[in-house]
Amino acid sequence: MTAISRYSVRLIIVCLLFLPLLALAQKDKAGDQVEELPPRSKTVTQREFYEMQVSMEQLRRQMNELRLAVEAYRSREMTPEVYRIIMNRLRPPKLTHEIVLTNGTVVRGNILKEDIKELTLETALGNLTLSKSQVRTINEVGEYKPQIEFVGDAREQIFDDHRIYTGKIRNDGVSRGDFVRVIFKLWSAGTELVATDSAFVDGKNMAYISGVLTDTAIDPGQEAEYHVRVNVAKDNPVSYITREIHAATVD
Repeated sequence: MTAISRYSVRLIIVCLLFLPLLALAQKDKAGDQVEELPPRSKTVTQREFYEMQVSMEQLRRQMNELRLAVEAYRSREMTPEVYRIIMNRLRPPKLTHEIVLTNGTVVRGNILKEDIKELTLETALGNLTLSKSQVRTINEVGEYKPQIEFVGDAREQIFDDHRIYTGKIRNDGVSRGDFVRVIFKLWSAGTELVATDSAFVDGKNMAYISGVLTDTAIDPGQEAEYHVRVNVAKDNPVSYITREIHAATVD
């Protein structure tokens, strides 16, 4: 065997001896690898937490309001005829006559029947039959509508960026006022409108045939309170104030 052959054989033997060690080293190296951790969750600040909490409360409240509206609509759709009958029963009659009795009592209603001896009226409390000897005068009521007026002056509170006006109004008409709203207007000395705003009154709860529910109605002879906020700076030159009442009549 030549010297080159002997050298080749030795090289092969050395390689065979070191191959297991090389494989073991590669295995140890693979075992030492560290898996990457998933990215950390975003830290929520205190302000972001409360903003999220407020948003969730608003969403929860809106969902509750929607659920109540759907339930009310579903209830009316299930018994539409019964609902209409009940609302017609609750609706006061349109009073077209004012009867003054001999004792000074005033009765408002619609004349259903009249002869030489008796007078039958439809009133808000039901039908009423009066003897003609009890009647002093019979007057026709002009236009069937609410007559709502302010009761005294409004109370004014002045703040840095707004004013608040509170007070009462009264319905002296012969019909109910619906969706009653009070408007305040603030003017400068040059008759320029400085600021204005309005608010519905805190009145009677009403359920209309359309399904609308409100608490802004005033029956004849009843009073209601109002609370109007007008945004205007304290140093704004306000010279005088006007106020108005807007109302509707819903059948």
